[in-house]
Amino acid sequence: MAQQLILHVGLHKTASSSIQATCAANQVVLRARGFQYPTVRARGPEEANHTFILRNLFRRDPGRMGLEGQFEAGSFTLADHERETVKAQFADALRSYRGPSILSAEGLSTYAPDELAALRDWLTSIGCELRVVCHVRHITPWLDSMVGQRVRGQLALTLGEAVDELVRSKGIVRPRMEMVRSVFPQVEFHSHETAVAHPHGPPGYFLETIGLRNLEGLEWKRVNEGSSDLSVRVLSVLFRRFGRSRWQGTNQELKQFLTQPGLQAIRRMKGPKFGLLEAEARPLAELIAAENAWLRDELGPAFHDPDPSFPARPQKTSPQQVAALRAALRLCTPEVRDYLKAALAPPTGIEPVSSA
Repeated sequence: MAQQLILHVGLHKTASSSIQATCAANQVVLRARGFQYPTVRARGPEEANHTFILRNLFRRDPGRMGLEGQFEAGSFTLADHERETVKAQFADALRSYRGPSILSAEGLSTYAPDELAALRDWLTSIGCELRVVCHVRHITPWLDSMVGQRVRGQLALTLGEAVDELVRSKGIVRPRMEMVRSVFPQVEFHSHETAVAHPHGPPGYFLETIGLRNLEGLEWKRVNEGSSDLSVRVLSVLFRRFGRSRWQGTNQELKQFLTQPGLQAIRRMKGPKFGLLEAEARPLAELIAAENAWLRDELGPAFHDPDPSFPARPQKTSPQQVAALRAALRLCTPEVRDYLKAALAPPTGIEPVSSA
């Protein structure tokens, strides 16, 4: 008898990490209620985010990242014998459980079609009957969140580079959705905005969607809540000189640089969430209009962004934010501190801190 497998394929920035964390935290409860969220041990602790595992099993070059595979990933990749071990663990877990199993990996939405097809074929070969779920977000907040992550995260891009990457890819969300649909014609697209309105947010919406009727007693997780505007903009300024595209050292040295206490403090700075400005988003204006109309016509009004616009001016920096930035700068290495003190002034749109 075929085993049902619910395959959650993203998209990115639609609370996938919260869904994964909630499922992992409630494995025992989920099994008692008829669902399995399998975790496997690749190296070290068991891996609850299936993105990393499946990337190593089915991508031709799992050590690359970026929309064009232009950057070294920085996280380790599995050796051939480790991949076979992990694949066998997954297969055993999926075959042995009699109820539906859940795999969640937002990275699947960026696979090449043949890579995703290889995953599909392997899952069906071990007896899985697939139900594929994809969450889709309104296009302007998706852009804000995606670009902010590419600056604030391990890619370490500037805002301009992050926008440029999307321009070169000739698409925003539509190419990912069409790719997923080409491999999984039965894919279900769900509105992220509808999921957010659920009493337990996107994790509750997802679990209810796949058939879990009793949500009582679950531990709800919320992770990756977004970056402050000031945090992203300060890091973008810094990466004009020290970003991944300009880094002269090894990938390990870049990782050490990005995790220094001062930069971690900058990432933690609070304030209004990051949002692109009108001028910053202008290179994507035609794509935004075309894809927003396509979302409306293809999927319906719930997927259409009613206000696909961006503010003309940056958010004003509060005295509390300036104080937090100054405190963070004191934790930075001298080269970072000196560069930012000189750079954070007009025309960056960020309050000057050169007197700190």
